[in-house]
Amino acid sequence: MTLHPELQLAVDTATQGNLRGLHQMILGPSRSGKTTQAHAYVGALAAKGFERKLVEFNTDQLKFVGDTGKIFAAAKGGAIIIDELEHADSTQRREVLQHIVRAISDGDTLVVLTGAISLENDMEMDPGLSRRMSKPVMLDRQLTRPEMEAFDNARRAEHEAGERERQVRELRAQRVAEWKTAKNEDLQPRRPHSAPGTARFRKPQVTT
Repeated sequence: MTLHPELQLAVDTATQGNLRGLHQMILGPSRSGKTTQAHAYVGALAAKGFERKLVEFNTDQLKFVGDTGKIFAAAKGGAIIIDELEHADSTQRREVLQHIVRAISDGDTLVVLTGAISLENDMEMDPGLSRRMSKPVMLDRQLTRPEMEAFDNARRAEHEAGERERQVRELRAQRVAEWKTAKNEDLQPRRPHSAPGTARFRKPQVTT
C-alpha cells in the first residue's frame, strides 16, 4: 500500500536507534484509512530496521483506573498505536496524553496516535505533546470501498507474514534448545564399564 507522503518522508529520513521525529499523529474523518496508515507506517519502519513489538488499543479498552498505565507498560520498548482517542472522555484523554508524553520522553517507545481532526486541539493545548510529536498528518478524504478492501488485504497479508515469521523463530529456538540439550548429554561423564568377559571380585576380608 502507499504511505502518506509525510509518513514516507519520516521513514526515508529515519536513522537507526533514534526515534526523534518518528512519533506521529494521524488525523482525519471516519473511514479515511487512519489506522491502516498507522500500521503501514510501523511496518515500513520495521522493514528499515526499527522492528518492534506492537501494542494497539482504543479507548473502549479503558474500563478501570490504571488500565492506561498497564497498556503503556506492555508497549515499553516497542511501538504503540492509540486508535480513536476522540471517543475517550476528558479524564481518560488527559491520562492517555500524559502517558504519551512520558513514553516519548523515555525515548524507547514509538507512539502513533490516530483520531478525528478535532484532536489537533488537544495537541495545541498540551505544549509538552506538541514539542515531542511531529506535525499532525491530515487525511482529508474518505477512502472508496476498493481502497478500503485493498488496505484490509494488505494488513491481513502483513499480519500473516508476521505470524509465519514468529512461528519460524519459535521453531528455530526450539531446535537450538534441543541441540544444546543433546550436546550436554553427550558431554556428561560416563561410569567405566568392565571389559567384556571379565568380572570383578571383592577380596575376602580375613578376621582373626
